[in-house]
Amino acid sequence: MTWPFENDTSGIVKRISNRSISANRKRNIFIVLTIALASALLSAIVLYGFGVMQETQNRNQKTAQIMYHAISEQQGQELYKQEEIAWIGEFFNAFSEQVNHSTVNFTYANADMLTSQSMPYSGDLPASENEIVVQESFLDSLGYSNELGQTIQIPFSDGTTHDFKLTGILDVKTGDIGRYTAIISKELVRQQYGDEGMIDYYIGLKGAQNMSEEEATNYANTLAQQLKISDDSVIVRSTYFNLKDENHGSDMLFYFLIGFVTFIGSGIVIYSIFYISVASSIRNYGQLRTIGTTKRQIKKMVYREGKLLAAIAIPIGLVIGNVIGYFLIPTGWYWLTTLCVTAGVGLFAFIIVMIAIHTPVKRAAAVSPLEALRYSDYQGKMKESSVLHRKITPASLAKMNLSRQKAKSTLTILSLSLGGVLVVLISTMLVSYDGVAEARGRAFPVGEFNIQLNANQSWDTAGISLSGLQQKNFLNADFVNAVESIDGVTGIKHWYYTDAEYRVNGNSGKWIQGFCRACK
Repeated sequence: MTWPFENDTSGIVKRISNRSISANRKRNIFIVLTIALASALLSAIVLYGFGVMQETQNRNQKTAQIMYHAISEQQGQELYKQEEIAWIGEFFNAFSEQVNHSTVNFTYANADMLTSQSMPYSGDLPASENEIVVQESFLDSLGYSNELGQTIQIPFSDGTTHDFKLTGILDVKTGDIGRYTAIISKELVRQQYGDEGMIDYYIGLKGAQNMSEEEATNYANTLAQQLKISDDSVIVRSTYFNLKDENHGSDMLFYFLIGFVTFIGSGIVIYSIFYISVASSIRNYGQLRTIGTTKRQIKKMVYREGKLLAAIAIPIGLVIGNVIGYFLIPTGWYWLTTLCVTAGVGLFAFIIVMIAIHTPVKRAAAVSPLEALRYSDYQGKMKESSVLHRKITPASLAKMNLSRQKAKSTLTILSLSLGGVLVVLISTMLVSYDGVAEARGRAFPVGEFNIQLNANQSWDTAGISLSGLQQKNFLNADFVNAVESIDGVTGIKHWYYTDAEYRVNGNSGKWIQGFCRACK
């Protein structure tokens, strides 16, 4: 604000700061690059963190809130008459087979079920007992093309071969882990299992995103009573409702921490550049003071330089960061989140820039004309050397220069050190990941082979349960001794598990694992 009795010198301040900017192009390039890269990195990191959460929420919203487990087809058809239900997914896990050293899971699922599980397909779902939908990678393993309508032969572990008509291709990438999925028809389930083929029905409710778990539970129980469905078959997925209120603060704190450290490093670099720039312009500021320039005007000039450079660099960095954040996780992109992150990161970046140049601005404004005339970059005390003849080398000259400008040298070393720490940290995280070690730790922590009983391994033995196989005691002491006698086998570790169904917080499972004293 300019008082009526004051002269308006804002135009002169702008002209001088513009000339200062045009005269320091190399400095400006470094500052713009530093601010832009820091803004891009911070926005990309934060957008990735929010994108992961948004992707999980998007995926969760497509899933069911209620499941009726193993109910009759007649009860299932009554569900389609309910106005409160948006969609119904039908699922039945029929059996699994070993085909070409890979496990193939034969399941029945309708279109809504596949959609809720993010399992897209092309073609048509099977309708008759001899129709099937499989993955393209499974067709490749059998030596078939992806032409729809062809007849494919699938060899089963019992030596038989069954012919199926290919009606569709399932776009799911799981063949690289030796496990495939095949979709069969409901008609085949009826033929193989009859009345015992009780299907699971997954329910998606209208307006579920605005429901509480208690409301969904009340509706599920009321509907089950109307259709005479037992309480044991009613499952309300708590994970759907818990995910909406799940606290992701720890994850976002980690992302913000990385971004904050990055910006602190960038702020130190910006501070160093401005500090050096101000130090080199001390004499100019002193000359301006001799012609009547006030401290406030000096501050305005330096601050204006920082604001102009930040106004150029921050938008460039935000655009780059938004593009990177989108391509990192496109399924988690949300325009409102992107808008808020852009505004927040932009404001944070501007504040950091202003804080970084605050000390150089104070130093520039505090320069007096006399101090500027006798100013020298050398800030140490004069020391007389006892050595009359000293050897001049590049190393000795570099040492002398560093000792003369201690503040500048300290800032430069600090900036390089912090940058090196970030590079080493990120590189170590990326390079140290070992996929083979992770796979071994999860599936084969103490060996190379896993021999276990597995029910439902044959077309003709699909009704055999795991508990029935365990009662026959195939993995007895004679079998263990035979395996240990094989050349190269150094030992056997025992695990125990059984076939049992359980439900906890809306999640169900079919296996109960045991432990042994030597399982380390």
